[in-house]
Amino acid sequence: MTKRILLALVTLTLAGCGSTESAVDYTEFCGLAEKMNAASGTHGEDPASSTDPKLIADTWEKATAAAKELRDNAPEPIKEDVALMVTSILDMDAIFKKNKYDLVAMAKDEKIRKEVDAISSREGVADASQRYNTFMEKNCAVS
Repeated sequence: MTKRILLALVTLTLAGCGSTESAVDYTEFCGLAEKMNAASGTHGEDPASSTDPKLIADTWEKATAAAKELRDNAPEPIKEDVALMVTSILDMDAIFKKNKYDLVAMAKDEKIRKEVDAISSREGVADASQRYNTFMEKNCAVS
């Protein structure tokens, strides 16, 4: 369950970005994407972060704040896609918060697993993520 939740977060948050070479300057947005990527990266760096509710809460607090900032500053070509992805992140965080970020306990509860799965497989999110990835590759030097 923990890996599935982390995969859902990573899928939704996607990769950060570097410099831009397009006609429109997306440098600020690329920086925000980089910030969000960094904020959600704690799980891979600290094994305890997948079982310690305090570390998980801290990570999600940073990641959701960065996600909101990304959404609020998304350029028009991907504004709707980013909004959909961020809504999914915020909805997932609401479940985590309600369960005090105890992923071990959440993994044992079938109802919670189904709620999280429903968010991660929400209609349109995969397509939005693909368009976001394409945008990032084209405008933020992400490969």
